[in-house]
Parts: sequence; structure tokens; C-alpha cells
Amino acid sequence: MRCHSLTAALQVLTCCALIFGASTSLSAQGCESVFTHNLLPQGVIETGIDPGGSPTFTDQGIELVFDFFDPGGGLAYGSASSLDATPEFGFTRILALNDISAVYTLSQALPPGSPIQQVIVEFNDLSPNPEEIRINDAPPVFWNITDLMSAPNLPLAPGVEVQVDMMPGSNSVGKLILTGDIGTIKLGGANLQLDDVCINPDGDPNGGGGPGIPGCTYEVAINFDPNATIDNGSCQFDFGGGNPCDNDSDGDGVCDEDEIPGCTGPCSCNYNPEATDDDGSCQEPDALGTCGGFCPADADGDGTCDDEDCCVGGYDECGVCNGPGAIYPCGCNPIPLGACDCDGNMMDALGNCDGDCTADADSDGICDDVDDCVGMLDVCGVCNGPGPIFGCGCVPLPLGDCDCEDNQLDALGICGGDCPGDTDGDGVCDTDEMPGCMDPFACNYNPQATDDSGDCFFAELGYNCDGTCTLDTDDDGVCDALEIGGCTDTIACNFNPQATDDAGCFYAAPGFNCQGECLEDLDDDGICDSIEILGCTDPSACNFQGNATEEDGSCQFPPPGFNCNGDCLNDEDGDGICDELEMLGCTETEACNFNPNAQENDGSCIFPPFGYDCLGNCLNDEDQDGICDALEVPGCVDPMACNYNPQATQPEPVCEFPTPGYLCDGTCLDFDGDSVCDVDEILGCTYPEATNHAPNATEDDGSCEF
Repeated sequence: MRCHSLTAALQVLTCCALIFGASTSLSAQGCESVFTHNLLPQGVIETGIDPGGSPTFTDQGIELVFDFFDPGGGLAYGSASSLDATPEFGFTRILALNDISAVYTLSQALPPGSPIQQVIVEFNDLSPNPEEIRINDAPPVFWNITDLMSAPNLPLAPGVEVQVDMMPGSNSVGKLILTGDIGTIKLGGANLQLDDVCINPDGDPNGGGGPGIPGCTYEVAINFDPNATIDNGSCQFDFGGGNPCDNDSDGDGVCDEDEIPGCTGPCSCNYNPEATDDDGSCQEPDALGTCGGFCPADADGDGTCDDEDCCVGGYDECGVCNGPGAIYPCGCNPIPLGACDCDGNMMDALGNCDGDCTADADSDGICDDVDDCVGMLDVCGVCNGPGPIFGCGCVPLPLGDCDCEDNQLDALGICGGDCPGDTDGDGVCDTDEMPGCMDPFACNYNPQATDDSGDCFFAELGYNCDGTCTLDTDDDGVCDALEIGGCTDTIACNFNPQATDDAGCFYAAPGFNCQGECLEDLDDDGICDSIEILGCTDPSACNFQGNATEEDGSCQFPPPGFNCNGDCLNDEDGDGICDELEMLGCTETEACNFNPNAQENDGSCIFPPFGYDCLGNCLNDEDQDGICDALEVPGCVDPMACNYNPQATQPEPVCEFPTPGYLCDGTCLDFDGDSVCDVDEILGCTYPEATNHAPNATEDDGSCEF
């Protein structure tokens, strides 16, 4: 069905172009002003949306700027371009929008206080996705063309009605007709083209304020009504042999009584070549041409479904998917940067390798230093001249005159007008000036003002003009735009006094500060005083406490030679005298209790803990961190490393970090959530309609050209 409908549209519109050529489609609809887009530069328009600063174009008093497009899932930063009109759509030049919006300030085209009765915008909607429509300061509305046609009373803004008038035979080309008091219109979409924008003031061809004169408004129709302002679907088109039908409601050249319903799409599985009226029953094959198949796309037509195709496109002779091939003078590689051949010679401005021309600004093949006109001669023979734009041809009007009949301009530039003065030159007669705030983003904006009174005031960041937050998701009284993430606990190591949203805290271990140092360690034993355990630390004492870390002087020992129960420890000769009293003692010189007078080792030797001497001092502490070298735990101390060891006390150069773009578990980073790793993203133009569409691109870089 789609193949058929587009073909029918092309047949009708191509016929129109052949008959009428480059006529102005809105010239006979009572337009006071028309934004024709003819003043836009040819090609891509650098909108400057990101990081900021859009160009402004003015035609017939209507100002055009560019703005973000937000389809509801976040701001989009697309592109705008100015294209020559094609036979399928438009008659002069069109504005192509891709994920971007155009804002027309229509109120500037009429004298202050003049109500706008009607606005007509010619469009070509190339995308099934919703388009953005915003009238004045009302919230934006997102509707596709089908929705607009089925809901003519869609509440775009208070007092504004909407109607969609589609070109007969087309499912994308038509007119958006708005009725009401309109100051600005914002239009945008995924792939939307706009032609002339017409505004009709109060006092239109109906006599003022009415809904419009019904009739055929398409100049390419054989029954075009030059007085009609609202198309009533009565247009009839000549397809080369006239239309003899008395009744041909769809204008396809087949009389209503002779229509045969069925599937008219030749690409469809159930195509009926006899059908003349499509009944919506077409069943489309999948991308591989298989009826009932499941392949959604085969962009390169190689017979392999894209979801299974290793290369959607083709490999060039250099082995690159969709590559350009060996197109360079140096083979599969481009000429070295800055050179014009493989020998490193430089290209001059005329494209001559190793030439001596430094500039050819107008690209006419003549070097600027010998060019009689750097630019273009207009039809009047003037270099870079405006052409015959004056009322008297190629020469300006006589000084003081506004036309070739010696009429004079008044202060507003109206030929024969009665305005005596326009002091500030704003196009409003001094007697009609109205002071007020003219910034549409100000809280006290006055759309009727013509002179800025300098008293504009604006809402603070995150607030609206009523002083309330525009968004406060957590309902904490702090606007989302002003929230500061961080730790809000004053005792935490990462406490942020500026934080308003808790983003997680971490704390020092008990007895330690945030730098990992003991808060107090009076005995310098490496154990913080707050976690010391008092008790008897002498293993030979009767009341030895194994978990004690700090000696408190409470140790109790048995008499020499006796155990804690009063029994001899040793009495080898059975004389009732403990062996220890028979000049026994510790004979090991390394022991802390070595007795040089002892003659026999009684097993009472006491040794210092591992790493310490008998006085409790570290044998070695090279880094002076209070932890004996023998007790140091080597490991990675960087919390960002994959092998971070929180128990480590001695940093070792063994930290292991994740591969850039991946987490420690091998999971890749994917900030845009498109299931393609950020490191694997391929930048390029992702729009199939663009001339530079890159089928293998996964991330649009805004380079699309149409």
C-alpha cells in the first residue's frame, strides 16, 4: 500500500509541477505576509543549538530562529537545511528539519494590535513519529498528521483552532491551517519539511473574522479558486487526458462508480492489479521479499537480514565494510594530511597541485588576485550585487521617493502613509507605541508591547514566575535544578556542607580518623586506645588474658618453682623441693627472661611477640606507620582498583584497573542505553533519508545531509 500511495502522490504532484512550474502556492489566499524561506542560505544551516547561539532570518517581517526538539524522551539536537523545492513538494524553497524545531515570530509581521485571523503552513511530513506544535506560550503538543486530521479541535492554545488539509492523492503533503490570535508558532519533528508560511490579518477575503472561503486552494488543480482560503476537498487534477467523471471523490481519474477496491500496492503480497481504490488490505513482504517472513530490514539488499549480516552494505577492495575502496591516489589510504599527492606536494586554492594561488573565495576557478569579481555578477552587472531588487529595476528609487512615480515614504516606510515619526525605528509609529516588557521569557512579558520599558524580570533558576519550583522530585523544598548531590552527614568523611541530596556517605573505622590514622595511641603499639583491651598480657601469669592488648599490671604469678595451684612444676629428684628452686631458670639468651645464673633450663623462657622486642617496640618499622614491618599486609590500597584490599597496610604496585570503557566484571559502559558499548559506538548519520546515511553507524553525530 505504501508503494502505491507514494506513487500516486508523485504522479499528482509531478503533473502539477509540469503544468504550473514555480508558482507561489499561497499568493491567492489573502496573505498579508508570507515567509517564503527564500532568504535562507542553500544547504545545511548551522543552527548553533549546542552549545548555543542560533541564527535569525527575517522575511516579510516574520522572524525565524531554531530551538530544541523534545519529543518527550529528552532534548534532541538535530539539523536544519535549506533545499531547493522538488516537484513533489513546494514551489520555491523548503526548510528541512531533523530532530530540531523552527520558531516563527508571526506577530512582528503586522502592525501592533492587529489580530491574526489565520495562519497557513505548507508541510511535508516524512516521518510517522509525532511532530511538535507549540502556539504562543502554551505547552507543546505532539501529534502526527493522522491524529490532527481526526481531531480538528485539538486544543493547541486557548482560542486557536487547527485543521489539516492534505494534498489529494498524498499521505504526507498538505497544509496546517490555524485560526485564532497567534504570536509565535514552533514546529519541529523527526523529519519534517516546511514550505511557505502565510498569515491572514483580520479583514481576510471573507470580510473579516470568518472561518474562510471554502473551495479548491491548490493552484495546480484544474478547478483552482483564487478567492478560496479554506480547501474543501473539491480539487480536480488533469492527468493528461482530462477527467470526464461527474463523480471522482478521490481525484484519481477513475469514476467513483468504476472503482475496484483491493490492495493497490505492487510491492504487496496480495497485490491486485485490477484494483483502483486501495482498501487497506495490503500485506507487505519482509525486507527479503518473503511473504510472511520475519526479516525487518535488509538495507544493503544482499539477501541477508540485517540482524544476521556481518556487514550491512559491502566490503570494499580494502576490506572495509561500506568503505570507499582504493579511491585515493595512494591506494587504500588517503593522501597525507595537507598534501595533494603521494609525494607530499601542496594543493593551491584552484586545486592545482603545488600551484601558487592562495585564495579563490568564490570558487569560480579564477585566483582572487586576478579575479575581476570575487563573488558573482548579478543580472545588473554588479559584482555581488542584489540584482534588480529595486522598484525601478537595476537602479534604486530616486532619493526620497518610495516608487517610480515620486510617491514619498512616511516614517514607517509606507508609501503615501500618514505616520509622522518613528523615533526608535522599530516599525511602530510614535503615536501607536505601547511600552512594556518585550522578552517572551520574562515573567511580566507583554505581547502587546512595542517599546521595551526595561522592567523585565525573570524567574530564578529552577523556579517559575510564581516562585515555586518547576520540578522538585523528592519534595524536599529544593528545586531539582538546584539540587547538589553529596553526603549530608556531618560526621562522615565525605561530608559536603553544600549537598541537598544525599548521594552516599563513608565513615572512618572505630578509633581511626578519615585518613586511616589512630585518633589516640599513647603507647604507640599500633592499636588505637579506643579499641585497646586492658588485662594481663603475661602468658606465664595465673590470670593471663589472651585477648588483652594493653598490660594493666594485674598479672599474678606463683612462687618460683610452683604452678598456680601451688604444686611444684618440677621435682625430678622427689625431694619436695621444686627443681626451679634448685638454681634452675631460663638458659636461652634470646628470651626476655634469660637467667645467666641458671644451671638448668626450666622451660620458663618468655619471648617477645612476633616482630617486637621484649619492651614491646617494633624490631623494624621502616615507613613509621605504627605497624611493624613483619606484620604489614601488602596489597592494593586504591579503592578504584578491581583488586582493592581494604585490609592492606603496605601499598604494593599490584593494583589492577578495568579496561577503559568497562567495569571490573567486564561489563561495558553504555550511557545512552542503546545496548551498544560506548567504546564500540560508530559515529555517523543514522537517518536513512540522508544522502550521507551510514548504515553501520550506531550513534548519530549530527552530520546528516539531505
